[in-house]
Amino acid sequence: MPAKYLPGGQKASEGINFVSETDEKGFPIIKVERGDYGKKVGQSIHRVVKQLADDGHNHILDEKKEKYFAETELEV
Repeated sequence: MPAKYLPGGQKASEGINFVSETDEKGFPIIKVERGDYGKKVGQSIHRVVKQLADDGHNHILDEKKEKYFAETELEV
């Protein structure tokens, strides 16, 4: 992803941005927010991982399941 869409970039709100917050117990947390471009890239990752598996590559994808991924989930 181009630097302008990453945290601190001119278009971070459209890509990926890290936001400091506190949880319900008052502990500091970092929340990842994705704009439209960030979501589009995230959805493409599922197709890339599936293609790697289809080509015989072994891999593990560890991610927090987000609501927008539910529409792009692929069986491998």
